[in-house]
Amino acid sequence: MVRCVLRLALWVAVLCSGVLVVICAQPYHNRALRALLLPDTCAAPCFLGIRPGVTPLIDALDLLRASQWVQTETIAYSEAAYGGGAVWLWNRQAAPLLGQQVSSLITRLHNGEQVVELLHINTVIPIGDIYLALGATPYTGSGDTGMPNE
Repeated sequence: MVRCVLRLALWVAVLCSGVLVVICAQPYHNRALRALLLPDTCAAPCFLGIRPGVTPLIDALDLLRASQWVQTETIAYSEAAYGGGAVWLWNRQAAPLLGQQVSSLITRLHNGEQVVELLHINTVIPIGDIYLALGATPYTGSGDTGMPNE
């Protein structure tokens, strides 16, 4: 009797292991995530045509205003001698992976021009999914922003 139970347990373990191997062997494909994070229009790091370290603030604001995803009336920006920034909200046409909280960009003064230094894009994407889609990259980060969750 004990031998039959052990034999049955062994077959169940082999069957479960086989199912797990088949599941783990499947490639990870999330086309919506890759389309959002790796657009065909510009090289990474890039979001809505804004490239950190390259795009001037004026051009970034124009790109935000032209985007169908941004509530243009919510765009607010400020400039200072050392840098500045802008904040905005997404509208209902935005990609479903984008969060409803405020997103922002931070600029720095570079050769007399405000240039986008950093983009803060709130999403509902788990950071693990980003690493699965992109691999380890210096362009992504996750953590507490110090802002209360709404």
